[in-house]
Amino acid sequence: MIDLFSADILNSILDTSKVQSGKMQLEEAEFSMADVLQESVDIANVDGVRRGIEVVWDPCDFSVLRCVAVLGDSKRLKQILDNLLGNALKFTDEGHVVLTRRE
Repeated sequence: MIDLFSADILNSILDTSKVQSGKMQLEEAEFSMADVLQESVDIANVDGVRRGIEVVWDPCDFSVLRCVAVLGDSKRLKQILDNLLGNALKFTDEGHVVLTRRE
């Protein structure tokens, strides 16, 4: 059974409303996209290993590694990635979870 009103979903909805109403400001700072992606995958992999599921980051054509400085809110991006990877692990019984880019 999928709980559509989990704390993660409610927090995401509330965060979106806060941004739209101006009550939360998104940061705008340079950060390394590769570092944020790797950190989220590393954290998810700890949980995955306990469950026998490998979490892998596939940088495809490695273009993300050439993005030395990205402008945005790395904390919010990491929060989104952590939620996506956490959900992927939650609904994966065996095998692996791959973070990759699709066109």
